[in-house]
Amino acid sequence: MARARRIGHAPRYADYDGASFAPVGGAIEVVTSLVPWQGELLAGGLFSHAGSVYSPGIASWNGTRWKAILTEFGSDEHTVPGVYGLAATPTHLYANGWFNRI
Repeated sequence: MARARRIGHAPRYADYDGASFAPVGGAIEVVTSLVPWQGELLAGGLFSHAGSVYSPGIASWNGTRWKAILTEFGSDEHTVPGVYGLAATPTHLYANGWFNRI
């Protein structure tokens, strides 16, 4: 049975391959939702960067690196946008959270 534990720079998320845990990319402050979509893993949460990539609130992991989904996604100039939940269909991605522009 898998159990959560802190691993290096993966404080709130990790990849479990059936035998061991491994970090996923660089650190993200707070991850609240993970969902596979179009062959990549999307992370939503309360963050401004995914690893070293500026990607406020939502980022995509392709197995090698993080990339930004929307760099203009946000709330206001003083608040980091937050994605609390993600849901996906083959053609659409849905996000709920704290933001007022996309």
